[in-house]
Amino acid sequence: CLSRGLGDVYKRQIGNTGLTGHYNCMKIINGKPAIAFYDVTHTRLQYLYALDAQGNQWSNVITVDNSGSVGLNLSLEVVNGHPAIAYYDSYNADLKYVRAADPDGATWNSPLVIDSVNNQGRFPSLAVVNGFPAISYHDATASDLRYVRASDVNGNTWNMPQTLVSANAVASGGTSLAVVNGHPAIAFSYSVGSSTLRYIRATDPNGNAWSTMVAVEASGGNYPRLLLVDGQPAIAHNTASSPRVKYVRASNADGSSWGTSVFVSTSGETATYHSIAVVAGLPTITYYDQTNTRLKMSTANNTTGSTWSTAVVVDAENNSGGFNWIVDLNGQPAVAYTQSIGGRLCFRKRISATNNQWEAAKRWNNGSALGEHVKLEIINGIPALCFYDQTNGKPKYVRATDITGSSWNAPVAIGQTTDDLGKYCDLEVV
Repeated sequence: CLSRGLGDVYKRQIGNTGLTGHYNCMKIINGKPAIAFYDVTHTRLQYLYALDAQGNQWSNVITVDNSGSVGLNLSLEVVNGHPAIAYYDSYNADLKYVRAADPDGATWNSPLVIDSVNNQGRFPSLAVVNGFPAISYHDATASDLRYVRASDVNGNTWNMPQTLVSANAVASGGTSLAVVNGHPAIAFSYSVGSSTLRYIRATDPNGNAWSTMVAVEASGGNYPRLLLVDGQPAIAHNTASSPRVKYVRASNADGSSWGTSVFVSTSGETATYHSIAVVAGLPTITYYDQTNTRLKMSTANNTTGSTWSTAVVVDAENNSGGFNWIVDLNGQPAVAYTQSIGGRLCFRKRISATNNQWEAAKRWNNGSALGEHVKLEIINGIPALCFYDQTNGKPKYVRATDITGSSWNAPVAIGQTTDDLGKYCDLEVV
């Protein structure tokens, strides 16, 4: 909206394209679902939270960090009563951390750089370890597994990062940090020889010292999700070739020995981008059925996850589920996910397991890739705008065809370069 004179309002829709919702992570924050995600079009970290426990009404989308290409590979967690996010700054190749100033996440403090030596911070996983926030992540320069823990309960200051596994041994397939039997533990993909699923657990509650890593699965291990299932650690992960989703649970409380992996996704599907949670006491996995471009869900038949039900479709519209995250919302599964067609972030919860009944999806667009940093001027008696076209990296100019702005000419690009210039454009009559 652009206002002028006696309350007249000019509105112009410059575009409606854009892509958002990537790397989404959903948690129950202050008793309500909340989602952190990456806005691809505007390369920024964003967040929104429900206004009620059922997720029926939601806040406006909040920009948490807009300092470059920030928010990739994010991880959302509750830290001392407030939401906090660990994420990768791909512009500076840094690990960053930010915590909200209130329990809902309506306002946020300034982000902190936690590790900036070489290319740090890919695939971070944030957890509260012995009362203090901690992060596992990937050193992309050396292909190392790293771990760092804060020195206060809010994460305002941090200890020196530790390298847990080195020598070009850690694949860029993700890390997952959880507290297992009182000590921090990490699931990760190990890349010496063939890609394998590995697990490592600290020998103390803070993570100052660590045991020898354990081989969990002889192949796969991509994008592991570590959590406790019926008192013992369990991991959902992707196989490396002909991707399918698998599940494996430890045979003891520490995770020093493991059972046999079982397939969860349907045979014949290329299944990627999965998430796992315990819903109403049963481990439950959502995943992207890449073959049929849809979001699916499978629920274990028992509390340990030794066998699984046939997967059901959660959303088959608009290429759903490329990124997804599941939580237990008052005993029913609720999922945050993307729709590639339309570039939207979505939220959907199940009403009843009978006949697989789900509420209609709530959807958010990130707005346009056009129209940032807009400026209005009256040019020769007629309103005109300059604005930034992020998709093409150019400033643009458009002028109305009449004095009221009821119709407009086609926008024109200013300059001949294809570089990213003109973002903070301004317009004046000279």
